[in-house]
Amino acid sequence: MGDVYTNAAGNIAASASSSPAGGLFRSRVTKDIRPGIVKSNLASQEPEEFYIFDKGYWDRHLLYGALHNRGWVFQERFLSPRQIYFTRSQVMWECLEEHKCEGFPRGIPLHESSKSIKRLLSPQRNDNETKVEGLMPLDALDLWLDIVATYSRCEFSVKEDKLYALGGIAKLFQEVTAEGYEQIQSPILVMGIC
Repeated sequence: MGDVYTNAAGNIAASASSSPAGGLFRSRVTKDIRPGIVKSNLASQEPEEFYIFDKGYWDRHLLYGALHNRGWVFQERFLSPRQIYFTRSQVMWECLEEHKCEGFPRGIPLHESSKSIKRLLSPQRNDNETKVEGLMPLDALDLWLDIVATYSRCEFSVKEDKLYALGGIAKLFQEVTAEGYEQIQSPILVMGIC
């Protein structure tokens, strides 16, 4: 399944649905998704407009939603180059370059979520940056440990699927980090998954 999502043009996620019957669309109040605007002269002599927004909005509405607690969905989200999320309050977009939503159609300011994760493992990265003979780069190893910690909290209908659903991500690490993949297979790193 990992190859399906890695090679897909994109993925559509019914993020607010806890079951297949939930669908994509919700009734919503669009004024609730617009950022607040405040005028202030704190930064300069003349009053300027500043946006007020909830920095944790993306993670709370997406990563901690019903759909994203599932192990297979974790792999889908991580491997797909582009995602469109239909959340409870707005449509959101994620790709290798940016995160956007209806409230911030030009991009969410100062948002880091998994953008840095996907860039780290993007096949377009320079080989010299990511592949070190016999060793996984430390940033990739740290990322792997974070992934395992998050993934270990995911739910599975079939418990035996736990290692399979992580397979696509492990394969991506193998491609990006060359020989460093052996470190992923070591008992210490696999221990947190089971």
